[in-house]
Amino acid sequence: MKISAKKPRKSFPLCAKNFLENYGKGIYMSNNGNKSTERTEMIRKIISDAGGDITQEGIQGRLKKEYGVSIGQSSISRSIKNAKVIRDPDSGKYVFSEELKHNAQIKTLKKFLAETNTTSHQCSIRALKTKQGFATAVAALLEETYPDGIIGTVAQNSTVLVAYRKDFRDEFKALFSE
Repeated sequence: MKISAKKPRKSFPLCAKNFLENYGKGIYMSNNGNKSTERTEMIRKIISDAGGDITQEGIQGRLKKEYGVSIGQSSISRSIKNAKVIRDPDSGKYVFSEELKHNAQIKTLKKFLAETNTTSHQCSIRALKTKQGFATAVAALLEETYPDGIIGTVAQNSTVLVAYRKDFRDEFKALFSE
């Protein structure tokens, strides 16, 4: 009967080795041993550092160089999918899907603002206090009298908020001086 003793480990376990080598880079393998999740986080960091302008081969090379992780192209594709990273159809760069969604919302908003002739103005805002029930009349009269100076009004009962162009400020203030 042959008895063999366990050989002592010559190296750290992967998670400890990875932690020691990558400490300070903002990512390391945890003790739970979930290599797929850890690899996904590494890939997110690599893509983020590259500004999305990187190929799968580039990711593969940086994983090997920076983290000592060798994986095949299919594993990289899976990890990219798990990281919720996609190619932006306009730029061809990798982007995080939530970023692409936000960019699409901005694009839709800009189109809507253009179609509705919405404009932006640098302005000053004043709050006016009137007698009960006169706010709407004051607002309407201001907008009718000064269509180029008054950008808009909001009136309710005895309060009017008036947004006016900055170059109209002196003329607006003169309305309230005697």
